[in-house]
Amino acid sequence: MDGPANAYLKSTLQEIKGIVAIHADGDGHCQVHAVSRALVGWELFWYPLMIAMQQHIKNNFREYKVK
Repeated sequence: MDGPANAYLKSTLQEIKGIVAIHADGDGHCQVHAVSRALVGWELFWYPLMIAMQQHIKNNFREYKVK
């Protein structure tokens, strides 16, 4: 768990039962680091997740385009 994040988000985390803030490396890939850590307990799968996310966005770009 990430102590400072838990302290900062204390009131929000109390409302959302069962959710805790976890540490993820802040190297510009923190989203995929956090997803990997949440899914399997460590950041081992961040790179394949990033590649899959990039491919998904490329394949579905029109869905994400602001209308």
